[in-house]
Amino acid sequence: DKSAYLEKLAPSASQYNIGDYKRTRKLFAKLRENNPTNPQNWIASAKLELDANKIKRAKEIIQEGCEKFPKFQEIWLTSLEIHKDDIPVSKVIVADAIRYHHKSVRLWIKAAELEQDRIYKVRVLRKALELNPDSEDLWLEITKHEKDTEVCIKMLEKATSLVPQSVRLWEALASLQKPTESMKILISSTEVIRKESVSSIWLKIAEIEEKHSSNELKIAKYVSKSFETAGECPLHDWIMRAELSEDTSHELTCRAIIYQALENTSEDFNTLIALSEKKLENNHFITADSILMFITSRDSSNEKAWNALFKLKRDNGDYKGLFLAYELAISANPENPDIYLDYLNDRLKYDTDTGSIRTIISSALNAIPASEKLWLFAISFESRCGTQQVCQDLFDFCMKTLKEPTIDIWVEKIRFERRLQDLSAAQDSINKALNKFPDSPSLYMEKANLLDSLGRLEESKQTLYDGITNCKNNDMLFIALADLYFEKLNNILKARSVLDQALACHSKSEKLHHSRIKLEMKSGNKDHAQRLLFKALNLVPTSPLLWSDNIRLATKQQLKNMYVLALKKTNDDPLIILTIAKDLWKSGKMDRANQFFKACLEKDPKLGDAYIFYYAFLLANGSRDEMKALESQAVENLSLHGRRWEFIVDHNRYR
Repeated sequence: DKSAYLEKLAPSASQYNIGDYKRTRKLFAKLRENNPTNPQNWIASAKLELDANKIKRAKEIIQEGCEKFPKFQEIWLTSLEIHKDDIPVSKVIVADAIRYHHKSVRLWIKAAELEQDRIYKVRVLRKALELNPDSEDLWLEITKHEKDTEVCIKMLEKATSLVPQSVRLWEALASLQKPTESMKILISSTEVIRKESVSSIWLKIAEIEEKHSSNELKIAKYVSKSFETAGECPLHDWIMRAELSEDTSHELTCRAIIYQALENTSEDFNTLIALSEKKLENNHFITADSILMFITSRDSSNEKAWNALFKLKRDNGDYKGLFLAYELAISANPENPDIYLDYLNDRLKYDTDTGSIRTIISSALNAIPASEKLWLFAISFESRCGTQQVCQDLFDFCMKTLKEPTIDIWVEKIRFERRLQDLSAAQDSINKALNKFPDSPSLYMEKANLLDSLGRLEESKQTLYDGITNCKNNDMLFIALADLYFEKLNNILKARSVLDQALACHSKSEKLHHSRIKLEMKSGNKDHAQRLLFKALNLVPTSPLLWSDNIRLATKQQLKNMYVLALKKTNDDPLIILTIAKDLWKSGKMDRANQFFKACLEKDPKLGDAYIFYYAFLLANGSRDEMKALESQAVENLSLHGRRWEFIVDHNRYR
């Protein structure tokens, strides 16, 4: 169907790919010859020549078309487009066109655009209005060129009397008035405009009210009227309208629309949470925020909604709003310790006022005195920001308050007492804890370490044996016993025997295999270490810890392939990426090492070991700005993990 083809072609001519220009030109010539009564053939041919930069030929064809089809408006508009750089000729063309289409608003507006002087533009538009008094486009166009506000108001008053159903004219008239008068005008317009447009007028009134007074009750009332007059309208349409209000900085109106729309929807809360995330991706922060605020107001125990709201505030840097959201969540869920903990962690990140953090801790412990997590947070916080006496008092209160403290509290208490060098108190706490938790490996570790520090190595050794006997998860006790034999008792044979015995019980423990391999490396038996590693990888083929050992034991010739293989086998584990970064640094390949350190933190931004080594790398090879950025990133990701990180944190916790 050549007509349909030409219709499709005409609107997209500016993007038309000419390709075989001569062939296409012949095709269009044939179309003009075979169907001389279709003006679209001349339009398509002229646009083809224009795209091929054959300006003269384009003008000739469109001129011929105008002569053949003077009553076809589009051909005149195309001619004006082709002659747009020649103002005098364009004026002649538009004058000829208007002779045939004296009521064409588009042509009159084109004629006005061609005039340089404002007075002449107005003169043309006045002539156009004489012929088209009910054209809202012409009334709006002429007011653009009128500098006197009072004259504009009179013109628009006349326009609204002639075209009373035009929403755009009423809105233009209202925009020139003071807010109170503006709202009166729009309210009066609701009586004459088309029924389907009344709803949008009430939203416009709400936006004016927001700009004038920010009175939320009035805004909500006008938005409610909008809903009343809208009839059946899908949620999607209301969300789009709320986004328009947000885009024009009418946040209160946006919120009111969302609240009213969600009040009437049957969508479940999980669907609405997903919707808020989608709106946030499109940078509609207020819309997304309003959806989540609505959900939390209707279902105050919905943790998913609260967490989404916290993330939204946090990601957008609205820390004041974030803290307020936490206060609302706590007020609605006073016995939920997780909300308190999240609040406290975010306060630590974004608020330097330790007093406010202590106030929150106090409120949390008063509300939920049985929460061990809150006690542990309070102790950890005071260990960093308070005094030893405050920490001691906290432990005392904690042990009195909790009916049955868990192993975590006892271990914290023991470590604190050891840091204070109150070894008798620590030993007493260990004995009490072991009576309650006789199968806890961490308590046997604490007791063995305490005896070790006192030089009572035989007792320390016996404690580890007791722990191995009494505890099911005893691989770390085996490792500690082997270390004691090797480091303190200088008995490598016994250390080997202990680890071999452990591996017989825990053949797939990567930590035991790692310790056994490390023991041989310390003893200078690299070949035997490699044999053990080969055997270990057959048993635990995806262990990042063992593949890290493999990289450390590889020769220079093997390293490149080893990197690739280790990453593949462990699915790009961050520990492997960190090991490669350290190895590249050691080899002097600084740029590559830097890339791998960054990749490691992208993969796991909470890997504390990566921060330690990357910071050391930047101290030697980076800039102060890079170090500050890394410090900020570490602060952003509290609760870091990693063997070296946890050792350092524990070692410095009460210093």
